[in-house]
Amino acid sequence: MTEVHPQPTDGQLQRFFDLSLELMAIGSGDGRLAVTNPAWEDTLGWTSAELAAEPFLSFVHPDDRQTTAEEMAAIAGGRETMTFVNRMLTSDGSHRTVRWTASADDSGRIYATARDVTEFREAMAASSRTEELWTGVLRTAADPIILIDETGTINTANSATTELFGYEQEELIGQNVSMLMPEPYRGEHDGYLQRYLTTGEARIIGIGREVEAQKADGTTFPMRLAVSDVETNGQMMFTGIIHDLSETRAQEQQLREANENLELRVAQRTSELEVSMNELARSNRDLEQFAYIASHDLQA
Repeated sequence: MTEVHPQPTDGQLQRFFDLSLELMAIGSGDGRLAVTNPAWEDTLGWTSAELAAEPFLSFVHPDDRQTTAEEMAAIAGGRETMTFVNRMLTSDGSHRTVRWTASADDSGRIYATARDVTEFREAMAASSRTEELWTGVLRTAADPIILIDETGTINTANSATTELFGYEQEELIGQNVSMLMPEPYRGEHDGYLQRYLTTGEARIIGIGREVEAQKADGTTFPMRLAVSDVETNGQMMFTGIIHDLSETRAQEQQLREANENLELRVAQRTSELEVSMNELARSNRDLEQFAYIASHDLQA
């Protein structure tokens, strides 16, 4: 037995029409909006009477009127339900970006709903700008920068990272960041992350410290690691900035060796000076003795 579903009454449909948060409209044959719901006034500030008094295109941003007219003509000409985006003018002179879904009946009358997507589009644009900025920072940064998730998996690594560690980009992405560490750091790293996520105890995160790193060829080198955390889309991510200390350590070693050499030379010069002073003292004594003898000889 086929189940019969009751059809909504005109009153129920009108209530749904009035309560909808989306803009709903039925177009007339002369390019005007014959019927609109209260959401138009809530979103754009125009009353139903104002909307019905002027052609629909007069409420569209001037730069979008041509494309909107083309979309309307295509729908009225029989194209199936379609979606497009344009900017609608508000009663205060600003504009809002809306996404339309529209279709037409056999007579060419258009039925349309629209959703205000202004904030969504702005957020997407801001996100795109942020991503472009982040990409630019990664690309131009002299120091290696690595982004990992809460499991330690490498999400992003800049070109400075591949150059320093000797890996290709595809060899790093998706791997655990501990691959860049020698033991015992490699075996302890995931435990550090889990401890931090569970207790908030930070040993490197937000503090920074000097640790050993390991290149693709197995050689190790000292580095300064600064780690910060950020929560995005409900997931904790960690950014690590690495500074290779190899040159600094080599310079420190050269300085120590130079100091040691200087101390050795000072000691040698001091010893030589002591010998010279002793010889001078002995010469003075000999001279005094000679003068004493000569004086007595002259007196005799």
